Amino acid sequence: MRVLFLGSPGRFSARALRGCLDAGYEVCEFWYGHRTRDRAWRADRRLGWFNPGWSVAAALQRSRIPAVPVPPLRTAPQLGRRAAELEADLLVSAEFPYVVPATMLDQFPGRAVNLHPALLPDYRGPNPVLGMLHHEQVDRCGGVTLHRMTPELDAGPIIDRRHAPWNPRGFRHWEADLGRAAYELTRDSLPLYARGGIQPCPQQPVADVYFRGLDAEALRIDGRRTAQRAKYLLDSIGSYLALQAHAAGRSWKVARFLDIVADRPLGSPARIGPTRIELDVADARIAVQRWLPGTSKIRQWQTFRLFAGLAP
Repeated sequence: MRVLFLGSPGRFSARALRGCLDAGYEVCEFWYGHRTRDRAWRADRRLGWFNPGWSVAAALQRSRIPAVPVPPLRTAPQLGRRAAELEADLLVSAEFPYVVPATMLDQFPGRAVNLHPALLPDYRGPNPVLGMLHHEQVDRCGGVTLHRMTPELDAGPIIDRRHAPWNPRGFRHWEADLGRAAYELTRDSLPLYARGGIQPCPQQPVADVYFRGLDAEALRIDGRRTAQRAKYLLDSIGSYLALQAHAAGRSWKVARFLDIVADRPLGSPARIGPTRIELDVADARIAVQRWLPGTSKIRQWQTFRLFAGLAP
């Protein structure tokens, strides 16, 4: 069977794509957003030199699959004609930045599927990972759902799911668990569904399931947070995003929770050092690590080293 794959140059897409190939599917083209930054492809290719199983570029090169940059599908009706010309049997989406319009879905009746990094129906929308982390719902809703695509975003019948609770080793290890779940779903569940061996289940209605994102205030470390909450936010979301701490009348980018400062009482002036900040939160005085000029590079290297050493 032939697959038209919609994705991005990232680790989640890479594992979903690899699952399709290991299932024996022929991927005729790989479509990705035309505004994808070159550095995303560079990072993906670099990872592919050391661990091809986690790289989109490595999979495309090995299987000689054309990579095609595309604009938002709703604005480009010619892409529907292109999809028809490819004579693909399945449309598979994983981490694709654009909505697939109903006109294209009609070309793949019951054969257009998406991999969503949450256990639907919870956390529909474009940023489920951030939502689950912020609401401390990863153990309940963490995982990947393979579902049929419908005109309503992330609302199609569920084909199969894989649960991936929080990994105590940290965010990047949990990200790897999500990638492994995506691989299993495309390698095992997708072929079974395509053969008629799985009947999709309609999603149960749930209130307030669509998550779009968070504003800066929701991710701010200040006097409204307890020390426990500040530590959680920095240990989870702060392990891949720069959060903001408010101290000494301004906001500072911070990277990591350091400790509770027991020898200085609440109400003492904030201390701004070259590498750390001491500030008051609701119930304690805490120390956090500042986001320094080299922090992004260090984290990129740590992420690369982790995924380069993972099993395929």
